[in-house]
Amino acid sequence: MEQLAELVAAVTIAHTVHALAEVTNVRTKLQRVIDAKAGKTLKPYPIDINTRAKAYGIGLSLPIFITLVAYGVLAWLSPSVGTLLWMTVILLAIVELFSMVSLDKYHIDIEPVIRSFNRGQKGAGKSS
Repeated sequence: MEQLAELVAAVTIAHTVHALAEVTNVRTKLQRVIDAKAGKTLKPYPIDINTRAKAYGIGLSLPIFITLVAYGVLAWLSPSVGTLLWMTVILLAIVELFSMVSLDKYHIDIEPVIRSFNRGQKGAGKSS
């Protein structure tokens, strides 16, 4: 049971890192669109992930790597099953709250961008 709890906690750690990175990436891309629309010079991305193959490769390998490292650390530390479960619950709550707040801000920030593209288009923004 302890090994299963360590594995669940390790997967939760990997999920937390991935979810925080994805939400941050979405916000960063939106800011680039806003900056481009404002005529600002865009800096190159810090990491050159420009193909689906690279995105899927990193998207699959990084969580597995993080899970393995986290599992190793947790097995070495050997916390109780109760501690592991509490850590899992807390991490999931943190990532959910961060995602909710960040994605809400994304929706607020993207609305003016969408409206600017819809100006002058008859029926823009209305569903058929």
